[in-house]
Amino acid sequence: MRFSGISQNGELTYEKIDKIITRKLKQPSKTIKLSYKKIKDYFSVDTSPKEVEEVVVKALKAWFEMCNANNQNVEDDIEI
Repeated sequence: MRFSGISQNGELTYEKIDKIITRKLKQPSKTIKLSYKKIKDYFSVDTSPKEVEEVVVKALKAWFEMCNANNQNVEDDIEI
């Protein structure tokens, strides 16, 4: 534990204890993969994966903004 190392050096203060205890834990990043078969009809064959990602992000942003502007719950319009 970090306390023992700091304590042995004589540097353990209430402020340092508070910082250690209350620090926010880093959230692990999430990766999402889409099947190309599901989205291929919307892109030309020469569209790069990076371009596809950019378009999907822009489309999702526009969709959520539209739903929020219309005071709609996004999940109500999507059949899963």
